[in-house]
Amino acid sequence: MTRGCQPAENKYLGRYAVIPPQYWPSIGEKWGRIFPEPFLSACVIPVSDEPTDCLRWILPSLSGERRRLLVFVVNGRASSSTEALGRNRDFCEILREGAEEECLAPTISVLRRREWGAGAVVLINRSTPQTFFAEHQGVGLARRWGLDLVYGLWSFGYLAQEYVLSSDADAELSSARWRAIEEEDSSCSALLFQWQHYDSFAAGTEEQKRPRLPLPMVHLEIAFRYYTLGLEFARSPFAFHALGSAFAASMEDYAKVRGMPDRQAGEDFHFLAKLSQVRALKMAMDPVVRILCRESDRVPFGTGPRFSEAVASQDLQVESPWCFFALRSCFKHLEERLLALDLRRPGGEASDSGQESERATCLRPAEDQVLEEGTKACLQKAENYGREQAAMIWSRRASLLKGLPSHQHARRRLYEFFDALQVRRWLNQASLHFHSVSVRELPQFCGQP
Repeated sequence: MTRGCQPAENKYLGRYAVIPPQYWPSIGEKWGRIFPEPFLSACVIPVSDEPTDCLRWILPSLSGERRRLLVFVVNGRASSSTEALGRNRDFCEILREGAEEECLAPTISVLRRREWGAGAVVLINRSTPQTFFAEHQGVGLARRWGLDLVYGLWSFGYLAQEYVLSSDADAELSSARWRAIEEEDSSCSALLFQWQHYDSFAAGTEEQKRPRLPLPMVHLEIAFRYYTLGLEFARSPFAFHALGSAFAASMEDYAKVRGMPDRQAGEDFHFLAKLSQVRALKMAMDPVVRILCRESDRVPFGTGPRFSEAVASQDLQVESPWCFFALRSCFKHLEERLLALDLRRPGGEASDSGQESERATCLRPAEDQVLEEGTKACLQKAENYGREQAAMIWSRRASLLKGLPSHQHARRRLYEFFDALQVRRWLNQASLHFHSVSVRELPQFCGQP
C-alpha cells in the first residue's frame, strides 16, 4: 500500500473500513488544514459505561512536545442503561470542556487543549440514539472505528509511526508505552506488552504502588499466565495474551487482515490470531502495563466476567497440565505430517521419507529419566490423545494443502483452520478427558517432565 495515496486509491478504505468512503476526502482535507505536520504516534481506546476517573491515568501521557494522538470511541446501544449512557455523556463533556473542537465527519471530532501540549484527542461519539451500535455489536466495532480512522490518517501520511497502540479504559497509558512503539523497527505484525493487575493506580513510592489484589484476582492472574505458558510449552503458534488489549498493531498488516473483528468481546484475541499469520508477534519486555482489577459485566466474556466467576466460586478451575502435554503431542504430529508432505503429489499425500522434525522428539523423556508409573501412564495417554487428534485434523484438511508452492504455505493454510480459537476449543474438549484442576492444585504438578 502506498503511503500518501488518495482515499479512492486505497482498497481497504474503499471496501472494508466502517467509516463510509464518501467521508474520507473531507476527513483528509480537514485534517491536513488543522494539522499540517504529521503526528508521531496514536492510540485507540473504546469507552462504554466508564467512570471519568479513568482519564486520570490516560490523558497525562499526552502532555509535552511529542505529537501524540489519542482516539476515544464512546459507544452505547439502545439497551444500555440510563446510568451507562449518562456516564458516556459525562465522559464526552469532560473531554470537550475547555477544548477547541472541529468536526471531521458525522460523529467524529478533533479536540485540542493547551495542557495536551503538541498532542490532540479525537472523539468518536456513537452513544446517542441516532448513532447507537446494534445490539449484537460492541467493543470490537468500537475499536475498529478508531483503528480505521487512524489507518486512514496513516495511509494519507498524517501519522509517522506504523505501529498504533490499542488499550482499554481500565489500563494505564504511560509515556513509556508510547516510547516503546515510537522506537519500534517494523519487524513484527504486533508488539505485545506485559501486564499486571492492580487494585488502584495510587501515586507514591514503589512500595505504595505495589498491587494488593484480592485472592480471586491472584488466582485469575495465575490462570491467565498458566494458560499462556501452557501454550508455549505445547509450542503453539498462538501462545500470546490479549489482556487490556495491550498491544500495538502494524497498520500495513492491519489492512492485510481486513481490520479489527467487530465482535462483542474477544476481538483483540481474534485480531492477534489473524496478525500472527502475517508476521510474527513480538513481546516487549518493558513497560509492564498496569490494569485495574475490577468486576465487570460490560462484555459477555473476558477478564471482568472471569473475575466475577472467581469471586463467586472461590475455587477457579483450569485445564489439567496433561491437556498441554496432549496439545504438544498434537502439534508435534501435525508438524511431522507437514514436513513429510510431498507437495508435488496429487492431493498432497505424505511421502515415505521417514524424516522426523525437531518437534517429533519433544515429548520423549531422556532414556535415563526415571518416571513414576502413574506419571508415565499419563504421559503416554497424552501422547496417544494428541496423535489421534492430529490424525483427525489432518484427515479433514489435507486436501486443502494440495497445489501449494511450499511447506511454509501449507503450514499457514493448516493453522488458518486450526487457529487460536480452535486451539481454545480443543483444550476445552481435552479437559473432558483429563479433567480440570483447581488453581490451588497447580503447585503439586511442579517437577513434572
